[in-house]
Amino acid sequence: MHDKRRFPRHPVALEAAYEVGTGEQGRLVETESVNVSLGGCTLLMPGVEKPGTRIRVHLMLPSEDEVAILGTVAWVRQGLAGQVGALGVAFEATRALPPAYLAYLDRLAPAP
Repeated sequence: MHDKRRFPRHPVALEAAYEVGTGEQGRLVETESVNVSLGGCTLLMPGVEKPGTRIRVHLMLPSEDEVAILGTVAWVRQGLAGQVGALGVAFEATRALPPAYLAYLDRLAPAP
């Protein structure tokens, strides 16, 4: 099976949340990450989202910095019989990612 991802994923569980919608129609869903990368992340999915939905992902880094990143739900995997599903998020502006997030990814990358 060929992995189509442009950026390597790092398997880490970070405290996370995502916002869907804005104002009175918006909601915040608490969750955690399964993995993170320069191009996106995978989150456990306690909510029900659809591919193409724009969300704002909040990740709590080990340094206790919270970063917020805009993204789009790329895929959804429903959980089976009482299991939590997952959703893949593609970050929208990888060139404008928060510096604290970029520094965290640098620490996760294997040494050359």
